[in-house]
Amino acid sequence: MTRSLVLAGAQKSSSTSLAELLGRHPLVCMAQREVVAFEDPYYPDSIAEVLAHVEASAGGGSVPALKRPELLYREESVERVRRHMPDPVVVVVLREPVARTVSAYYHYLRYGVLPAIDPSVGIDGLLDEFREDSVGARSQVIGYSLYSHPVIRLQKAFGQNFLVFFQEELHSDTAACTSEIFRVLKIDPIHLGPLPRANAGNYSLRRLRPSRLGGRIAYDFDTDGRFFVTPRPARRLTGQALFALDRLLSPPSGPPPQLDASVRRRLAGVLAADARRLSDALGRPLPPAWAASLGL
Repeated sequence: MTRSLVLAGAQKSSSTSLAELLGRHPLVCMAQREVVAFEDPYYPDSIAEVLAHVEASAGGGSVPALKRPELLYREESVERVRRHMPDPVVVVVLREPVARTVSAYYHYLRYGVLPAIDPSVGIDGLLDEFREDSVGARSQVIGYSLYSHPVIRLQKAFGQNFLVFFQEELHSDTAACTSEIFRVLKIDPIHLGPLPRANAGNYSLRRLRPSRLGGRIAYDFDTDGRFFVTPRPARRLTGQALFALDRLLSPPSGPPPQLDASVRRRLAGVLAADARRLSDALGRPLPPAWAASLGL
């Protein structure tokens, strides 16, 4: 029976790079774009695209594969993946959570979800409003760095067909990680070359000039520095146009910036307990960089 492959996350953790690499294997038919059909409100109206991809791949003797980082966090994804993907193998890559949060902050900034302000100020403001049960794109900046509960859910659902890699091991020994994926998929491993650099971030506020202008137009700030989207439609549309322009004009640049020490400690305090639960669930220690960053 043909197996299928689902790269389910985590967001901003090299899943795009891994998808590009695995797609080089002649027996892996990777969907050309992210598949959103398993998520509300798209499901089940757009599931036909997924079924067509599965049928075409399996009919040609290949493993149908897709990538969608948000599936890690979607409770409804388990049942839907199992229903529509043949004998699915689910893979996630996890990034050190403080670094992932900063990367996500800039990612959402470029899409207009956040204004282009210093990440220490912006993340401090997001921590003020964050609750683990909160929903919405702004909550995802921090919430998507809490891995333990979704990982445990997928462990229970997929068992031996669920693989977790830390980003550090994917980068340091890419061949070993891909060989393990091929072993579970029951296809012959081949050398695929180095991990490509895909979907890299732009971490320079100075270079994100259209986004900075878009943020000033699309957002209002109160006296405490909290920000919210302007109620004026013309300003919102103008800001979104500038964010879109920036994504076209601004190439990736530089390493992620360092948060102010007090904000970093505050963020690490929110993430540390979840990281311990993750380590217990996986039955293996966290990478040293995680322990150092989270003060474990």
